Amino acid sequence: MGQQSVSDLEEVLTTLREEVDRAEELQAIDDPPEKPYSSKYKAREILKSVLDKVRTLDVISKQEITVHLLVELGSVDRKVEELVDSQKNLGEAVEAAKGREAEPEFVWAMLKALNQVWCSHITSSLVE
Repeated sequence: MGQQSVSDLEEVLTTLREEVDRAEELQAIDDPPEKPYSSKYKAREILKSVLDKVRTLDVISKQEITVHLLVELGSVDRKVEELVDSQKNLGEAVEAAKGREAEPEFVWAMLKALNQVWCSHITSSLVE
């Protein structure tokens, strides 16, 4: 996406926000037993697409957006029992926020990431 004007950037961010909202709506769906996780896999693909787009942005908030998207993606991965991917994405989120974890923009994302890591650990230890 490269360098954008303010109006172009606002339009891009609005579109990305709508995509993230759609992914959140999909995560809330209770899928039928014959298609478990169907909506969550769709949400996961949307979040991956948004993350790829954000990584190409030339804006100051790129780090913050990336961290939040990685946490959301890790959360969806855990919900669909993709624990390796969950750990990878949550670890990337923590690494991407290194040095800024206590800043207000990052605190919630870090708490959510650590909670998801803990949930994944508990889930994996119950399976063993």
